[in-house]
Amino acid sequence: MHAAFFTVGLREPAARFRVMPYIPLLENAGWRCTVWHKWPSYGSRLYAGGRCLHARLAQLLGMCVTLPRVLAAGNFDLVFLQRRLPGLAWPPFLERLLRRASRRVVFDFDDAIYIGSRAESSFREIINFSDQIVAGNAHLAKTADSPSKTTVIPTPVDTDWFKHSSQETFSQPDSLTIGWTAVAANYRYLYPLASTLRKVADRFPNAILKIICDKPPDLKLLPGLNVQFVPWQAENEVEQLQDIDVGIMYLPDTPWTRGKCGFKLIQYMSLAKPVVASPVGANLDIVNHGVNGYLALTMDHWYEYLTCLLDDAHLRTTLGHEARQTIEAEFSVRACFPKLVTVFHRALA
Repeated sequence: MHAAFFTVGLREPAARFRVMPYIPLLENAGWRCTVWHKWPSYGSRLYAGGRCLHARLAQLLGMCVTLPRVLAAGNFDLVFLQRRLPGLAWPPFLERLLRRASRRVVFDFDDAIYIGSRAESSFREIINFSDQIVAGNAHLAKTADSPSKTTVIPTPVDTDWFKHSSQETFSQPDSLTIGWTAVAANYRYLYPLASTLRKVADRFPNAILKIICDKPPDLKLLPGLNVQFVPWQAENEVEQLQDIDVGIMYLPDTPWTRGKCGFKLIQYMSLAKPVVASPVGANLDIVNHGVNGYLALTMDHWYEYLTCLLDDAHLRTTLGHEARQTIEAEFSVRACFPKLVTVFHRALA
C-alpha cells in the first residue's frame, strides 16, 4: 500500500509528532510513504511574519506548491490530510479537489480549527467527505460528531528519545526549577500565572522559572521572578527540559483551549516530571490528579500544588515515575501506532 501525507509543515509540532514518527514504522510494516509538507521553508517564514500581506502571499505560495500534489493524489491508495490545505477558510477549494482525486481520505486534526462560521463550514464538509477521522482528543472527537468513523489518537512522543535521565537527582531548595515550553503566541497562557508564581517565589526565593520558547518573554509581565530564557531548538528540546523539577500548563476554559491536546504535559511527563495543569480539554485525560500530577482549578490551587511539589523531592519522584508510566502506556508512539494502523485498514475496507 502507498500512502501520501499532507502535513501542516515540516517544523510544526503536529507534523513532527503526529506524522513523522510513524513513517519508519509504517515502512517497516510494508507501506510506502510519501510526505508532503504544507509550507516550504520560505513560505513558513512569510506566514510566521504575522502581517496580513505576508500571510496572503504564503497562502498563495502554498496553494501553488500543493495543487500538483493534490492532482496526483489518485496515485495513492490512501491520503492522510492533516488539518487544512493552504487557501481560504471558505470554500475548501483544494480539499474538494483532493477528495475527487483520492481513493481514500483520512482527516487528522488536533486543534479547534472549526472556530468561526466560515472555518466551521469547511470543517463540516471535510468531516463529511472523509473516510476516517483522527482527533487529537475526546473534545475534538465529540465536535466532529461522526463517532462511527472517528478515532482519538493523542499527540505522542517517542519514549526512546523523550526519556528521563538515568541518574536520579534530588534538587535542593536553592536549585528548584519550574518549566514551561511553548511557542511565543502562547505566552498569553503563562502571564496570567505571574502573581501566583511570584507568591511561590516568595516562599522559594531561589526558584527558577525556565522558559523554553522561540522568542523571549516580556519580563515586565513576569515581575519579581527569576526567569531563565532558553531559545527553543528541535535538536536539543529533550535536554532543555531534563533539568526542570515541575512542568506547568495553565489554560483558561474557552472553546479554543478545549481543543488543545496537552502536548507540553506529555513532554514533561515523558521525562518523569510531575505537572500542574488546568483542568481543561485533554489535560483531564492526561493528568490523574494526585497520581502523576495535579489539576489546579483556582490560583489558590496553583499555589498549593506548586509549593507542595517544590517542598518534597520524594513526592516529585513518585509522581514523576507515575507520569512516565502514563506516557509509555497511553501517549507514546509505541502505544498509538496500532491505533493509526487500524484507522488505515478501516479507511481501505
